[in-house]
Amino acid sequence: MRIYFKILIILIFLISKIFAKTNNNIVKFKGFNLFLILKPYIEEEKIIKPELQSSKKSKFEIKKGLELEEKKEIKEEISSDEDILFKNGIELYKNGNWSAAESAFIELLQKYPDTKLKDKATYYLGEIMLKQNRTEEALNYFNKINQEFTASTFLPDSLFNTALIYFNQNNLNESLKLLLTITKKYPKSEKSAKAFLLLGDIYRKNKEYKNAIKAYQNVIKKFPKTDFIDNAIFKLAELYENDPPVRNLELAKTYYEKIINYYPDSEFYQLAVERLDFIKKNFLEFK
Repeated sequence: MRIYFKILIILIFLISKIFAKTNNNIVKFKGFNLFLILKPYIEEEKIIKPELQSSKKSKFEIKKGLELEEKKEIKEEISSDEDILFKNGIELYKNGNWSAAESAFIELLQKYPDTKLKDKATYYLGEIMLKQNRTEEALNYFNKINQEFTASTFLPDSLFNTALIYFNQNNLNESLKLLLTITKKYPKSEKSAKAFLLLGDIYRKNKEYKNAIKAYQNVIKKFPKTDFIDNAIFKLAELYENDPPVRNLELAKTYYEKIINYYPDSEFYQLAVERLDFIKKNFLEFK
């Protein structure tokens, strides 16, 4: 009897393998639920092992993450120190404390020779020298920008300041080269408006009057919203009033009137009133 019972169990098990569906170790066979133990050890191992592996992996990731975070914090701390030195220098510069600002920027460059703020610190050192009439030192800092930081956003300002120094030293040819570079390389920059103004002054000094007129007119035509437009108009009026080869008092009158009618807050307003009154009384109305 026992033998038949064992045979029956084996047959049921084999049939269940072929036709039955299993779920949670329950075998469904012709409407009956037979509870069978289907490799609990293997199932348990499948469940437990991934958890253990996941646990080990997460510990490694946590360790690696902490190391990366620590490195990031160190890097941020360094950057923060650079930023503090730079911001401190800027504040001192804005307050007119030239000596302390100079020390702050020099400390930044000495402490962090490869800092991302190198071009900015160098430029402001040039500005500080310029404000203290330490012209040659200023020129050295600006030339450093011009030669070593050709992608710097401070390059147009540095080129213009260099050109201005050369202009004041009467080195007109060098000044002219730099100003033309600015107008070609940065045609829409505000620095180009200033460059055209200074170009006009150089051409006028060189008695190249047509070029001077063209340079001043470029300010008016190309930069109608610039703060220097009244300056360009006044320079044209002066040129037409005073320079014999191109002297034209009617044009001088027109440009002076533009200052008076459209730029009442201009620093050239009172001068324009006086010059217009002079040429009217002595030349235009006299005729």
